[in-house]
Amino acid sequence: MSVYHAAVLKEWFKININEFKDFFSFMQESIKESEKKSAKRYEKIVNAMSEEEKQEFEAFSEDEFYQYSEYGRMLNISFLVAIFSFLESAMNGICRNIGKIKEGTGIKIKLEDVNGTSIDRAKVYLNKIAGCSDSLFSSQAWQDVKTLQYIRNALVHNEGNIPKGDKGEALKRYITDKPDYFVHENIELDLDTYHNHIPILPKKEYCMFSLKSIETFLDQLLQDIKWQ
Repeated sequence: MSVYHAAVLKEWFKININEFKDFFSFMQESIKESEKKSAKRYEKIVNAMSEEEKQEFEAFSEDEFYQYSEYGRMLNISFLVAIFSFLESAMNGICRNIGKIKEGTGIKIKLEDVNGTSIDRAKVYLNKIAGCSDSLFSSQAWQDVKTLQYIRNALVHNEGNIPKGDKGEALKRYITDKPDYFVHENIELDLDTYHNHIPILPKKEYCMFSLKSIETFLDQLLQDIKWQ
């Protein structure tokens, strides 16, 4: 396999980031169009009914009609999972690229030789083998992608509920402090009442924020690496 230069990797990452933006925008517009079409069909049917039939039909169809608002949530959740997978793949790819470069200097440690998983294993490799600075992994961008990792794990492995423990408590506070990023429907925002059953309901604003955090971190990473 070829060794790719930082400038090439940066442009490749930029292409992927823009494609994620375009995809998200396209899907949002598709959901809006579906909502409009469904609302028109619903209105046409209801207008032809008697008052008694209308009330019965509205009660019967409420859950089905509600699903369109669920589509937006499903999009946001799947989007966060997808962009975190992209970050994992990008960091692993950089590590393997560095591994091929280091082979020429006599260092034959591969990413797979490092303990750990996901972006945490890549972090160790980049720090120890690629010479990335500790300041990179204490930056705001890294903290933001680590928070995304916790949120992604809760969405994938815990049915969207906050896990127990210190990380869960920190995540509760993060979510409740960010009303622009997360929905809190019918939830009393009192940490003592949560009992670790808070559903994580990300808004589109958090999706775009997370994508920007990934873009910023990858840019910083490419600049920080000791390529030789």
